[in-house]
Amino acid sequence: MKLAFHSLIGLAGVHRRENKRAQFWDKVLQWPMLMLALWMPFQFYLDYQVGLESSETVFFDWIVWWFFVIESSLLVLLVDNKWKYLRTNWMNIFIIVAGLPIILWGYSPLAAILRSLRLLLMAGLIFRLTKTARKILNKNQLGKTLIASLLLVFISGVIISAIDPGFETPADGIWWALVTITTVGYGDYTPVTAPGRIFASVLILAGVVLLSLVTANLAAYFVEKEVEKDVEKETKDEEKYLDKVIKRLDSRLDKIERQLQEVSEKVSTNKK
Repeated sequence: MKLAFHSLIGLAGVHRRENKRAQFWDKVLQWPMLMLALWMPFQFYLDYQVGLESSETVFFDWIVWWFFVIESSLLVLLVDNKWKYLRTNWMNIFIIVAGLPIILWGYSPLAAILRSLRLLLMAGLIFRLTKTARKILNKNQLGKTLIASLLLVFISGVIISAIDPGFETPADGIWWALVTITTVGYGDYTPVTAPGRIFASVLILAGVVLLSLVTANLAAYFVEKEVEKDVEKETKDEEKYLDKVIKRLDSRLDKIERQLQEVSEKVSTNKK
């Protein structure tokens, strides 16, 4: 059986078939975990650019660690299929074990590496929380279109840096390709040779096509959501109308039954 991407990276959360209590607490805990995901790059910046005191680093490390311990422990206790939850949320367990501050790693370089690895969780946690974004990416192969766009940016950046002296490094070329394909056009890097300009023309055309696909897919998704809302509203209105009709029919049938009962009683009385 195929595993979903968020299960493979160990951040699946509680399965939709689990009990309602576990699902409720999973949703509640998602918000502090999102705050944690947003805090991680900020702490990374403070560690390497500002230079936090060791005591401050230890304090924040303990907060992050306890967040994972509390969330994982509570959800393991609540879910019915504990093994499946642990198997599809192995990243939490890895962080709990490998990220135990000071006690396990002290101030060694390995501890700094492990703290840096926690940045990977930011993307995973946000991916787990953004169901709408995942639906949009799955709609009309939008995810594949974005991957193709990123590959085009990377490959084009490397090629332009090789054929045009206006770009010193592949990084400059990739930046230029990204700016070009999105039709932003800052103008900080430009091709200066004929081959470079020809290649840029091809990339511009490809960028227009890909950007149109992405925009069209996004528009189709939101239009479809509006249509679904309208259909749902119409369905509810029809259900309400049918309920009223059924209630009226029930009332009339009750009245008819009472009248028949009265007639039957009168007939019985007359016979006597």
